[in-house]
Amino acid sequence: MSQLGRISGPLLKDNLIRNGIDLAFQTNLLYLNVTAKRVGINTISPTHDLHISGTTETNDLIIDTQAKIGATPGYVVINANGTFSTEPGPLHLRPSGVDPIISIGRMTTSSLIVNDNYIASTANQNINLDPNGSGTVELQTNTNVTGDLHISGNIIVNGNLKSDGTVYIGDTIFDTVTIAPDLTQHIVPGDTLTYDLGKSNKRWGELDIIDTTHFDVVTGLNDVIISDQLRINGTANTIFGMQSNEDVWINPDSGITYIERTKWQDNDITNLNNTPLTIVNTGIGYVRFMGTNAFVIPSGTTAEQPLTPEIGETRWNTDLDYLECYDGTVWAVATGGGVSVTQEVMQDLADLYTLMLG
Repeated sequence: MSQLGRISGPLLKDNLIRNGIDLAFQTNLLYLNVTAKRVGINTISPTHDLHISGTTETNDLIIDTQAKIGATPGYVVINANGTFSTEPGPLHLRPSGVDPIISIGRMTTSSLIVNDNYIASTANQNINLDPNGSGTVELQTNTNVTGDLHISGNIIVNGNLKSDGTVYIGDTIFDTVTIAPDLTQHIVPGDTLTYDLGKSNKRWGELDIIDTTHFDVVTGLNDVIISDQLRINGTANTIFGMQSNEDVWINPDSGITYIERTKWQDNDITNLNNTPLTIVNTGIGYVRFMGTNAFVIPSGTTAEQPLTPEIGETRWNTDLDYLECYDGTVWAVATGGGVSVTQEVMQDLADLYTLMLG
């Protein structure tokens, strides 16, 4: 009975011919596709010469040309020439476990060599460290650069910037240097009376200095002559032109000049304080307005009269249509001799006298 179901001896030929009929063991446990010459394990539809649906374990897997591991479209391709690739997408190396490690003795690309702690390029090309988005390249300890360091962006230094040699900033006269923070130390030249600050055709725009003791001025420590045209005398507190019949212009770029608490702009003089603008004469001096035109004084309605006027204040009353002056008590006609009688007032007086006299 133990021999039942076996094919052996003379019943089994050297070559088992199926005549185009597939052979299945336990439906899909082992399936022989005779027509396509394929073998399927756990599948009745083998798509390759050997198609295993499930897990395969082997001690040695020898591949003559190429092995594809995975399912469409995520193949990992192992070629007999020793190359790994994917179809399609990237190749991820993700070891599992606690503190996993991928150990590679030497790794090369088409242009890069990574060997132990050494990274080099195989061709005359740059090595780019390019983090994604806002990521940064972090150098956590001392960094030595034996060649030139070229930076197209900004250099941000949280500590000190030191140099054992000469520091060159820029390489052409068209480069610019911007110093944003305030200087907190002296600027001392290497040799005395050797270097200049600015030059004749490239001068500094503004110089703010408190102590000018060591200025090489023309006429003294408190007297400065500019281009033989203007003289500023700090002792006499004068500014005057040195050339005959030449004007001295105070002409700021904004068109506004401030003198004490007054603002001078174009042909307007504005008092910046809420006080009268006073023109004071000495001796027998007086104020003169030259020219043949008139001058305009303030005007307004009776309700707009100043609440606390001074004696002598004069204005044009737009309600009464005459020039009025404050005499210390009331506002009166500036020409004196009483006030003008309007038609309405005259009519009231006529009505009053008609009632009194009949």
